Amino acid sequence: MRNIREILRLPNESGLSSRKIALTCNCSYVTVLSILEKATAGALSWPLPQELDDRKLEEKIYPGTASQIKSQRPLPKMEYLHTELSRPGVTLQLLWQE
Repeated sequence: MRNIREILRLPNESGLSSRKIALTCNCSYVTVLSILEKATAGALSWPLPQELDDRKLEEKIYPGTASQIKSQRPLPKMEYLHTELSRPGVTLQLLWQE
């Protein structure tokens, strides 16, 4: 889970700089800047509305990423992998190359 809510809260409640927020949330400075820019562009301000849960907040900051991740690459057929790995000389690396 990303620390989006915490990244949006800290500059408003404690007045921390972006670099200190990055250290506090254990993420990069660029990530903090990106989230703050996207929140400003999306008209999100602190305090966030009550009905905005973490999933909806993430969708507002990173629109479409959940659906993109699922559709990028199909899952391998496990039965095929199992039978191929039982053959002599076949490794996972070889199967990944194929």
